[in-house]
Formats: sequence, C-alpha cells, structure tokens
Amino acid sequence: MKGLIYKDITIFFKSIDKKLVLIAVGAIILLMVNTGVYAGLFASVMLAMTIGMQNIMSFASDEKASWKKYQLAMPVNAVSVVAGKYISVICTLAVSIVGSIILNLLPSFAFQKMHFLR
Repeated sequence: MKGLIYKDITIFFKSIDKKLVLIAVGAIILLMVNTGVYAGLFASVMLAMTIGMQNIMSFASDEKASWKKYQLAMPVNAVSVVAGKYISVICTLAVSIVGSIILNLLPSFAFQKMHFLR
C-alpha cells in the first residue's frame, strides 16, 4: 500500500505543469494587488480548486495508462488500492492547507506593513 500511495503522490507532483504554475502565480499576484485584504481568501480558494483538479487528473491518468491491468497483477486487494487513493488525496490536502495558510498570511503582512506607512 505504501507503494500505491507513493505512486499517486509522485504522479500528482510530476504532472504539475510549469506554465500553469506561472499563470497561477501571476493571477495570485494580480489578485493580491486588486482585492486587498481578501486576496488570501481568493488565492487559497484558487489553490484548493487547482489541487483538487490535479487529483482528478492523476486519477484520469491512471485510467488512461490502463492501470487496472497492472493493479490486478499486484498482490493487493481492491480495498488497499482505494485506501491508497484516499490517503494520497489526504496528503495532497495537507499541501493545500499549508499553501492556504501561507497565502492568507502574505497579504495580511503586506497590507499591515502598508497600513503602518500611512
């Protein structure tokens, strides 16, 4: 089961597109400039949606690669495979939570410092 979790997490991180990350960073910076204090909220929602879609895409890539045939050849039962998928999603959820905390702290520090300058 450890191998299945490792496979799902590595597929998740390897399938992140570099161009998509640059576009998201640019959008988050524009959000922070335009929305003020609420930028962290919008950015964390965008991050959570992106990570959720990335999880769905990794499951779709399993189906595209005919993973079911390899799964049947492995000495694991279907319950372990499903449990491994859930655990990998929970691990990426931790990444989303940490990212959301950072994205919520950045605008508060930035706008608090700007508030002190007034």
